[in-house]
Amino acid sequence: MTVVAEPPLPRTLVKLHDRLTKGESPNLVEMQMERAGCGKQAMLVRTINNDSNNNRKYQDGDVSRPVRNTSKATLNKFVRGSEAVSYEIARQFCVYIWPDEWRPEHWYEWLTTEVDKKIETGKPSNTPHSGVVKFIGREPELEQLHAQLQQSGLVAISALEGMGGVGKTELAIQYSQRYASLYEGGICWLHAREFNVGTQIVGFTQSYLNLKIPEGLEFSTQVAFCWRNWEKGNVLLVFDDVVNYRQDVEPYLPPSSSSRFKVLITTRLKFGPPIQSIPLDIFSPSQSLDLLTTFIGEERIQREPDVARTLCKWLGYLPLGIELTGRYLITRDDLSISTLLFRLQEKAKKREAIKHNALQLDEKIGTSTARRGVEAAFDLSWDELDDHSRHLGQLMSLFAQAPIPWNLAEETEKKYCNNTEINKEFDIEEFEDARAKLIDFHLLNISQQEENTYRLHPLIREFFRSKLEA
Repeated sequence: MTVVAEPPLPRTLVKLHDRLTKGESPNLVEMQMERAGCGKQAMLVRTINNDSNNNRKYQDGDVSRPVRNTSKATLNKFVRGSEAVSYEIARQFCVYIWPDEWRPEHWYEWLTTEVDKKIETGKPSNTPHSGVVKFIGREPELEQLHAQLQQSGLVAISALEGMGGVGKTELAIQYSQRYASLYEGGICWLHAREFNVGTQIVGFTQSYLNLKIPEGLEFSTQVAFCWRNWEKGNVLLVFDDVVNYRQDVEPYLPPSSSSRFKVLITTRLKFGPPIQSIPLDIFSPSQSLDLLTTFIGEERIQREPDVARTLCKWLGYLPLGIELTGRYLITRDDLSISTLLFRLQEKAKKREAIKHNALQLDEKIGTSTARRGVEAAFDLSWDELDDHSRHLGQLMSLFAQAPIPWNLAEETEKKYCNNTEINKEFDIEEFEDARAKLIDFHLLNISQQEENTYRLHPLIREFFRSKLEA
């Protein structure tokens, strides 16, 4: 049995636990912890909160069992928050660590200590951790983004645009880290898709700026109070993964005259003026190979250099696809690159390639910036499409992996309309609107080779093909 001589964490209660006992929302604490890079601890906070709400009771059992079967290295990973475990096993760990004086408060000692260290040191920032070993490419985009955000006058708003998995969030993290010293008023990272932005702004000022908001204010007035009383200096606001600008961003922007606030948006949408956009494309072949090398090493690449290049091409040079595939190969030292490529190609024949484990996110490993696998990332865009756009995407996926003339797509759709049982009349405007929707979400690209020609990214094509089988 592994014996822990002393509790690995301090006994004193920390600030976040104090706020919990005073009635502050556990959801807010969970959100703060997740944004501070403590996602596994945040997951346990969520479970504990749900169990408390349900008045769930646990009976003491053989509390030494999980420790007896666990190595000291794994135990250390667990108490540092890098080992994903269930609530019950985690609780048993803590009971074992504090055998004579177990108290529920010990949960919060462990779960929040690292977060408080982050809060107390340096400028206020809740920027997520980067999951990259080596930052590849994007230097011109970083410089362009910085130049846009430093423009004087009104609030500067810049948007990183691109398809899912192209690296928008990672680039925003890299910018936040590289230029952190210029934002004395802090960096506030806002997750536009998952949480209400206004709630996050208010929560950030309370947690990181110790701002006391007067009671009785309406919600919009609370947000306005935050802008008026923010710490001095330039402030970077990152709205990550925006799906509805008018609803999720515009109501919560700082006053336009407050030019010290700089706004960075990441989105799959295409914006126009006054927002300054920076489109992110896929990697070049050399950048893709460099990225794969950072995961599996130069020696492994040199064994099959041509196959490695072919794999990157098959993945469409998409950073997310290359990263996930690289992480998959890390865990399988005896799997050759050529074997993996062959298996992906065979799955593609059955329209199942997008579901291969090499393109999924391993939830047990929390070191990646990505929060989803390739299919799940594309599903977010799919959910925003109407039926006509979904149908067009599936139709386009039936063509070969080559530029597709639009007139050929029209003729194919006309035949489809005439041959279906519904005998639907072909509507050219409806068809073109569906095309515009796919382009807006970076799911369909205008070919630069020929006029009125379009192309699908290889993995987008595999994704749409898989929907045909659904």
